[in-house]
Amino acid sequence: MSSTPSMGKEDDRFAAAGNHAKPADFRSKVLAVGGVSGTYEELTGHKQELKVSMSVWALLGLAYANMAPTTAINGSLYTALVSGGPIAVLWGWFIVAIISLAIAASLAELCSAWPHSAGQAMWAYNLAPPKWAPFLSFWTAWLNIAGGWALMAAGAYIFSSGTLALVAAFHPSYVEQRWHLVLVYIAMLLTCFVMNIFLVRILDRMTATFALINISTVVATIIALAACAPVHATPSAVFTGFINETGWSSSGFAFLLGLLQSSFTIIGYDAATHLCEEAHDAGRLAPIAVVGGVSIVGIVGFVYIIALLFSVSDVDSVLAAPVPVIKIFTDSFGLNGAAAAFAFNLLILFLACVGIICASSRAVWSMSRDRGFPLAKVFRRVNPQLKVPVYAVALQTIVPIILGIIYLGSEIIFYSFFQLTTIGYLASYFIPIALGLFRGRDLLPPAYWRLPDSVAKFCNVVSLLYIVFICVLFCLPNYYPVTASNMNYTSAIAAVAVLLGTIAWYAEVRRHYKGPASTVAHVDDDIAA
Repeated sequence: MSSTPSMGKEDDRFAAAGNHAKPADFRSKVLAVGGVSGTYEELTGHKQELKVSMSVWALLGLAYANMAPTTAINGSLYTALVSGGPIAVLWGWFIVAIISLAIAASLAELCSAWPHSAGQAMWAYNLAPPKWAPFLSFWTAWLNIAGGWALMAAGAYIFSSGTLALVAAFHPSYVEQRWHLVLVYIAMLLTCFVMNIFLVRILDRMTATFALINISTVVATIIALAACAPVHATPSAVFTGFINETGWSSSGFAFLLGLLQSSFTIIGYDAATHLCEEAHDAGRLAPIAVVGGVSIVGIVGFVYIIALLFSVSDVDSVLAAPVPVIKIFTDSFGLNGAAAAFAFNLLILFLACVGIICASSRAVWSMSRDRGFPLAKVFRRVNPQLKVPVYAVALQTIVPIILGIIYLGSEIIFYSFFQLTTIGYLASYFIPIALGLFRGRDLLPPAYWRLPDSVAKFCNVVSLLYIVFICVLFCLPNYYPVTASNMNYTSAIAAVAVLLGTIAWYAEVRRHYKGPASTVAHVDDDIAA
């Protein structure tokens, strides 16, 4: 049986590319991974089971929808307003967007070199020392998938709480109960599951279309806010206004806490990388989606925040409202107009959650193909008629449902899962970026997206410093004095995620996982074992 060079040894992994090899033509029917050309089966060790339909617009739409900037801003506006005020909301967004662009550029370079549905796990494997490659690859994937669970839970919660807030706006006598929210939460997740199973054939067109609708809605909202707000805030209030209701005496620390809103929103931009095996010319198009998604989100979010802040005439009344953005919309558009604008935002969020499940399920499926995930024999199955990894999609639906049930017992613990979103995703970005920086750029094969060495190293260093800083910041208490009711339990939840990953590694994965497959022989031997 013929095979491509194995990725099991460091010299074999990169010798085939050569220092002067030209980038492979990703547009041809012959695929290319890491500078080595061949058929899909030769390069991945697997038969093509998923439908190849994703265009650059679909990938870009998925990347944008996965971050859903306006809905995330709406859902977390209160947190940033009390932690620094307008200056933290606006300039915090600007800072995080610029740094996130550096991270996206670093990831795009790796994605172009090794386009694979395992995403970061594939890159970490190829860049790590051979002895540590499977271990680091597994942890990269595990942290990414855990971040996806938390992100899905956060999205479903914001959707559910927003839906009930609309009900309360039209029915003042309505009294929300926790179980009401959980029922809406579960119904929303199950609907996302159904769409990912039965509508996947049109998912490429859906993501591109709804991304366009999303941006059009945002533009319309911005124009309407500017035209309809009865009173506008002063420029000094918008661009330099500061609020500190955290209880911490340090204004600087309060501002840093305000960065959490932007860091929570601009995350998950690796989504397009996990659909590489469903995309045409993935080595060229997926990196465009990663960088383009962050760029569009950064610009759209910045302009949207300015429009929101200029529409705030009374900050105290906005902070006192159950949902601050509904108060802003109501003051500007009236109750019916506010309901329509907010309902559009909820629709956008719902479609974003469909994309989150899609992308994260592909990460689970890809790792399971190579026995790099618990119960791999179950989660690697693809329905031959639907061409969907049904069990992987089900897992990415069930885990967030379980997390949502926790809300019935403790709101504060459930809220702490939201911050695991950023920690999980950023940690999964940290590993391959750090390996690429410290192991040397000579390991990278020729690819379409290649940064100049000086630019790449600068982006890598900025990315790593930011990731460490934000992950520590997300574990610190947000309010003072610290009590059981406002304690930040993120570090404890992250420890549980690490514990579960450790159990999975030692109980099953380490005996079977050799890294993302690169040859047919590799996979045949693996399955036979």
